[in-house]
Amino acid sequence: MQDMLGRRIASVEDIGTVKFVGEVPPSSGIWLGVEWDNPDRGKHDGSRNGVQYFKCSHPSGGSFLRPNKADFGREMLAAVREKYIPKDMETGDLDESVMSLGTRTIELVGIHKIATKQSSLDNLTDVELRNQRISSAGNERLGTPNITGLNLSKNLLSSWEELSKITQQLTKLQELDISENRLLIPALPVDLSPHFTSLVELFLNRTYISWDELLTCAGMWTSLRKLHFCFNRLSTINRSPEHVLQNVELLNLEGNDLSSWEEEVLSVGQIPRLKKLVLNSNKLTQIYFQDVRPGEHSSFFSQLESISLNHNQIAQWSSISELNKLQSLEEVLFRFNPVTDDVKPSDIRGNIVGKLKNLKKLNGTEVARGERRGAEIDYLKHHCKEWLASGGSRDPGKSKPSEAFISLHPTYEYYIEVYGAPEEGETRVEAKDLKSTLIEVQIRCPQDTSKKQLKKKLPSAMELQKLKSLVQKLYKIDVCQQRLSYIRHEGEATEVEMDNDLRPLDFFGIESGDTILVEY
Repeated sequence: MQDMLGRRIASVEDIGTVKFVGEVPPSSGIWLGVEWDNPDRGKHDGSRNGVQYFKCSHPSGGSFLRPNKADFGREMLAAVREKYIPKDMETGDLDESVMSLGTRTIELVGIHKIATKQSSLDNLTDVELRNQRISSAGNERLGTPNITGLNLSKNLLSSWEELSKITQQLTKLQELDISENRLLIPALPVDLSPHFTSLVELFLNRTYISWDELLTCAGMWTSLRKLHFCFNRLSTINRSPEHVLQNVELLNLEGNDLSSWEEEVLSVGQIPRLKKLVLNSNKLTQIYFQDVRPGEHSSFFSQLESISLNHNQIAQWSSISELNKLQSLEEVLFRFNPVTDDVKPSDIRGNIVGKLKNLKKLNGTEVARGERRGAEIDYLKHHCKEWLASGGSRDPGKSKPSEAFISLHPTYEYYIEVYGAPEEGETRVEAKDLKSTLIEVQIRCPQDTSKKQLKKKLPSAMELQKLKSLVQKLYKIDVCQQRLSYIRHEGEATEVEMDNDLRPLDFFGIESGDTILVEY
């Protein structure tokens, strides 16, 4: 009975870990003390009548269960056969002798060989076995030598040693998902490394091991390039990876409880080949690199090209400015942070592009050359008064903006070198009523002459995406299929493409009398 300790079990649709085996007075007979993955399934903290039989991480995550009510799972090969081999191995449920096709009767020559080949385990490459009650490798060999991708998430595996008995038979295995399993940390992880030599990508989501335990296990995965360690309640990264995870290029830490950039995030900042870092849905409030001044490059994340910061608690634009200190950064994902609350999407995008002069991709969309130029000029105009107030001057010899300004706007001086300082008239904001900002344009669809040319008065501040919505109503052309451009009413009839949905019409220079062309 004691060999049940530590085993993973299923009961109906719930999964748990056996933490106790024995009698629980005053009742007789053997009971299993189980800590459930879903604490709602439990009833107590592992104690009864004042006696603590086992401990739970949640005060109501435990309960007692009779052994005959516990499902200890099955061998992996049984699950593979059930899912990937037809019930009738010989013919795939077809009569091998003859088959009727309309009015003709044909002989099924070779059907046996075809069905056998299709069901052969040798041909399996990507295997999906999520939630299949797999608890062990079993004694019989798998016979699946060509598997490169394997999903074993939410099964009943309880140790890395047992998992390694599976992976040692899969010499071509590159991608492994063991999320939602609870694996005991091996005493000597390095001894298991020969069983993971080809592993490139590993999913360890909702395994609830600590950062220290992760680093202890990492000695098994010497070839790892992509690591997903999401939704593990991780709140502390108390040491940097040394001698492990040195080849990792993607680190996904989404859905954890990380709150300190300096004490936690920078702990992974010396992984030498790290190119992509995902920090979505954490509790980060700010970003800063204290090792260098504005305009210099940090020693952290030297190869990082992409960072994802959606759904955090970042409330200051200075955090975006700090990302300029990442020398290789080209892509940022930044949505749903307090700093962008009540700010128009076009202004958010323009401000981020303006702050990060080497940014090539924002929130999944490429930053086009025209968009960048427009964002940089707008950035100059928008912050010019602040620059002047801090000590900046249109006379280069007298310009000495404060350190506080440079820290918040590290790209500003560079843009002045490129475009020059904005003139006073360019920064003046004049109040305008709606009528004075309307432009009268023609809208026509040259591809389809049956669609009537229309004359419309549009606000010059209307964003292109809203114009596309209007065109959809007028011409029944889906927004995603539209390509809009315009022809000036004066001078040469040059067609000007409008390719940024977040920009207002006046950004493209449209004036009253111009003609908007709709293509699809």
